[in-house]
Amino acid sequence: MRAYRRTPFRDRVRVEFARDGWVAAEVLGGRTLYPLFQQRSDDGTPEDAARPYASTNPIFIAADNNGRSNPVWPEKVTVKAADGK
Repeated sequence: MRAYRRTPFRDRVRVEFARDGWVAAEVLGGRTLYPLFQQRSDDGTPEDAARPYASTNPIFIAADNNGRSNPVWPEKVTVKAADGK
């Protein structure tokens, strides 16, 4: 059985925001999860089986420094009263 090593991400990404927004990270592994997961690919070979995938929750950015992240699309947000009306 082959031993797997983790590969830490050692890079920086600089993102500048003109207004409030959000970012999220998405990672797709390069090797299959076979034989850990016994799900083979559509063609039946283990070489093309399921690969690892991960994503983060959004990280909200308050670019205007008001201490909160305003909605990116404010016209799409509806605030409801506590009684649900």
